[in-house]
Amino acid sequence: MSLGVEVSGRVESYFSFAPLVAVLISLVAAVLILLSSRRPNLRETWTIVAVLCKFAVVSSMVPAVLAGLYPEINLFEAMLRDPLAK
Repeated sequence: MSLGVEVSGRVESYFSFAPLVAVLISLVAAVLILLSSRRPNLRETWTIVAVLCKFAVVSSMVPAVLAGLYPEINLFEAMLRDPLAK
């Protein structure tokens, strides 16, 4: 049983900022937690907010992954994209 759509030996991918956003959520949360070091309730709030945001981002990728696609971002390609190009 195949779990993905195979295209020349690879599972098909699509461009998405979701993986980058998932990583950046943790980075931002870590900075906010460090800045809130003397306020334990605020630290816990940042943790819960980060968990909920990350859950939402990862959940948004589930339908595509179950369809045999995987989200992919190439940072250099994303930086070089021409916003006016079609």
